[in-house]
Amino acid sequence: MTSEHGRPAGPGPGPGPSPGPSPPCEALLAAVDLAVGYGGKAILPPVTFEIRPGELWLLVGRNGSGKSTLLRTLMGLSSPISGGVRRPPQGGIAFIPQRQNRDPALPLRAVDLVEEGLESGRSFLRPLRAKPARTAALAALDRVDAAPLALKPFRDLSEGQKQRVLMARALVSEPLLFVADEPTAAMDLQAEREALDLLARLRRDAGTAVLLVSHHVPSALAVADSLIVVDAEAQAVIVGPRAEVARHPLVRRLVAAEQPQIPEKPPGPESDVACGLSLPGGPDSGAAADDSSPGGHL
Repeated sequence: MTSEHGRPAGPGPGPGPSPGPSPPCEALLAAVDLAVGYGGKAILPPVTFEIRPGELWLLVGRNGSGKSTLLRTLMGLSSPISGGVRRPPQGGIAFIPQRQNRDPALPLRAVDLVEEGLESGRSFLRPLRAKPARTAALAALDRVDAAPLALKPFRDLSEGQKQRVLMARALVSEPLLFVADEPTAAMDLQAEREALDLLARLRRDAGTAVLLVSHHVPSALAVADSLIVVDAEAQAVIVGPRAEVARHPLVRRLVAAEQPQIPEKPPGPESDVACGLSLPGGPDSGAAADDSSPGGHL
């Protein structure tokens, strides 16, 4: 079942790219009655959820909805207002932030950048493996279909290629949980689909859990198992399986906002038929959203 305002979601079956692990698997990341905000004031209702091995979660919301504040708190970059977060040991999370602070003048090659991920994932709990760093970096690039880019300057790569290299950098330390903040923001539609398919494949093949923050809801919905939808203005946090949450009015509005605007034409025999974006999960998923209830309150 879908949960709101921090009430835990039940198991609730729903169609998805893969069934995911069974409930007894230990959670890699857990929020427990977590309220986030700043200045001592919460901006969202408390939320509870657990991300387990092999699951792919999608965190979505409009600009200013509170999703960045929630993500920063989950990553330990901001303190919670109340409640708590359980995380894997140091080195268990690989995080790709939305912006990379790198001097474009530095002639750093793709393989050099990936090797940096070994150092960032090192800890006394997860020591650096005996495999030479260069070999591990090349293997990580191959996992994301970026081996031919190894010796190319990172600054010369396309946005899609850069994201593949950054994914390899995050994955080279073999994390338990992969977190990506808007990894497809600067990509065209084709590159975005390829990146999302790659994330889905990595979690399927390696059992790595994924938490994805995405600005493009329709594409990301196609690969997600579960969703966290936040809206500070409506004071709503909706958590649950994709098939259920995708039907919520908040999600429908997010999808509708990304539909292409097709200019109206006078009726006639040659009139075009406008095809809207459809949500996964049912034949009626392309129906118009019911906005009669305030967003997030059922």
